[in-house]
Amino acid sequence: MTNEGVRLHAARVSKLHFSRDPQVYRAALCMYSKSDQEAFPRMELVLHPSELAYGSALVYEKRRQDYYMGRYAAKVAIHSFDPSLAMHEVHVGHGVFQQPIVGHPKASQIGVTISHSGEVAAAAAYEEAHPMGVDIEHVPGLLLETVLEQLTDFERRLLESWPWSRRDSAAALWASKEALSKTLRTGLTTPLHIFEIDAARFEKGSNGITLVCTFRNFFQYKSVAFKWGDYMCSLCFPRKSEISFAGESI
Repeated sequence: MTNEGVRLHAARVSKLHFSRDPQVYRAALCMYSKSDQEAFPRMELVLHPSELAYGSALVYEKRRQDYYMGRYAAKVAIHSFDPSLAMHEVHVGHGVFQQPIVGHPKASQIGVTISHSGEVAAAAAYEEAHPMGVDIEHVPGLLLETVLEQLTDFERRLLESWPWSRRDSAAALWASKEALSKTLRTGLTTPLHIFEIDAARFEKGSNGITLVCTFRNFFQYKSVAFKWGDYMCSLCFPRKSEISFAGESI
């Protein structure tokens, strides 16, 4: 079965360019919602046999659905990045810190980052030479008080002056920290203050209003957060790179 045999209209795919003079690095971002059940593909057309075995062995249905959603978004992103790769032949496994690893003889220089929340999964395929991470948060489902407790005093003061609602602002900060942790391939396994944001600004771009953050202890990275319906998505990547959304398809 070819990739064309899988219905993709429930997935939004954006081609990303990262300009870093004199080079331009590519990536592909997939946002997938399972709200359209008819568009959810037969997993055997998308997943590698090892992924099918892993997913079917998961005991809890919610965990299984999250796994399938994340892997589907990852496969669409990888195929968008390199259309020559058949989805079911690519194995997205995991490393010792549960970070996703792309397995395919022709994909040794492709990295992938995955996130899911609520009914949406997000994944980005990128050049390994230019690391990045993605996180997505369901804003209505955000445990606001819990998130605020995890922020530093400086971050709490920072978000009070922003034009977004308190809930949107907290979701953007949390997603930015998560995206950084995924870029570093550690996840949130270290004290959260290590990922403290030291500056933020709002910008208007092709994706609407975005929040650009930099980090106190990881000055070499920045994040860009933007709204997508009821969700907040954040991308983290090298600070001196400039992102542009080169094109998208549904």
